[in-house]
Amino acid sequence: VCLSDIIYLKAEGNYTWIFLKNGERIFVPKTLKEYEDTLCENDESNFIRIHRAYIVNIAQTKSIEKGEDTFITLNDNTTLEISRRKKTSVIDKFNSLQK
Repeated sequence: VCLSDIIYLKAEGNYTWIFLKNGERIFVPKTLKEYEDTLCENDESNFIRIHRAYIVNIAQTKSIEKGEDTFITLNDNTTLEISRRKKTSVIDKFNSLQK
C-alpha cells in the first residue's frame, strides 16, 4: 500500500483497519501503536495520532471543526473526533500544511 493512498487507520483491539482513498479497507493483525511508531515518528510525516483509536493522514484532511469538542473531516467525508489531549498538535500540523 502506498502511504499517500491511506486516509486513516482505526484501532480495533489488537488489530487495525486501514482505510484507503479508493474506498478499500484492509484489516491487519497489528496494533495502532505499532503503526504510530513507524508512521508518526517524525515531524515531517503526514500521519498524526488524533485519538486513542485513530491515526490520520493529515494531507487527506478537508477541515477541522473547533469547539468544545473538536472534529476532523477527511477527504472521503469521514468525520472523526480529535481527543482534547491531541487537539493543539493536530491543529498545528494541519495549519502547517495549509501554508
